[in-house]
Amino acid sequence: MDENSLIQDENADIISGDETTKINLDLLEAQLKKKRKKNGILNIIGLCAQKIEFGILSNVNYLSIYYVYYLHTIDKEISKENSITLSSILCCMQFSTIWIGGVLKEYIGIRLVIAISNVLLILGSIGMILFDNLLAYKFMMVILGLGLGIPGSITNANTSLYIPEKKGLINGIANIAWTTSSSLFNFIAVQVANPHSLKLEFDEDEIKQEKEEAKKNNKTIEFFNDNEEDAKNVITFTIIAIACYVVLSIISIVFTFNFKKEDYEHKDEKEEKEKTEKEGKEEIKEGEGDKNEEKEEYIINDPEDKKAIIKNKSTKKKK
Repeated sequence: MDENSLIQDENADIISGDETTKINLDLLEAQLKKKRKKNGILNIIGLCAQKIEFGILSNVNYLSIYYVYYLHTIDKEISKENSITLSSILCCMQFSTIWIGGVLKEYIGIRLVIAISNVLLILGSIGMILFDNLLAYKFMMVILGLGLGIPGSITNANTSLYIPEKKGLINGIANIAWTTSSSLFNFIAVQVANPHSLKLEFDEDEIKQEKEEAKKNNKTIEFFNDNEEDAKNVITFTIIAIACYVVLSIISIVFTFNFKKEDYEHKDEKEEKEKTEKEGKEEIKEGEGDKNEEKEEYIINDPEDKKAIIKNKSTKKKK
């Protein structure tokens, strides 16, 4: 066997080795992509669970009039207008605390942020069952608003990082989950709180007046107020909502993963990035060193600047 054939065989072995390495890297990259997509789908499940939970809670605004009437049966001084106050507190807290989730996520991770949100929603709802005064209900609206606001849209953003090419679809799914649950539980809320769709009125004089007018016209009119026990129906809906929150919160926490880009990069890719970053930092340092050298040369070459430096040094010594 001559020397040329030996060199060709060695080159062939090197090429086949490179091809094998490339195939292995391609397989590893395909596995990482598959893992990333799988975790993205699981995150979509967690995202939908959270949005369904928020959709249920959005009915608190609609039911605020029934919550206030429930309080009115205990304290007659509580007026209808307080329902607007409760809704305003909830909305204000929700939209003014959206930024908190993004900050907390950097320190404690997305799962703990979602857990805190769910705990606040459950505690706020339990408080509405346990307490029966207006001040306590206002405080519960603050807690519920925080529970809605803290996670904000970080779950949408986190899920989109797993499947960036489907970002629009992910946001669409999240909105569908929210609006569908809101509509469905709105129907349930109405059926539980006011099953016969009776008129709710706080002013007793107005109720008497309308009943008298109906009597004159040989008609009968019923009010939700006729049976004060019905006022507790809204508390029944709150218990149903809490049961849903508990189940959905477990799903949302279990199926949500904090996205880390380095988890979906193979070792060689990480090392290459680290090497590039290190070289970039070294180049910046070298550039800064060259600039400092140029400045020193300029000072030494300029006799006036040199004199000025000597003068400054002598004055410092005197002091």
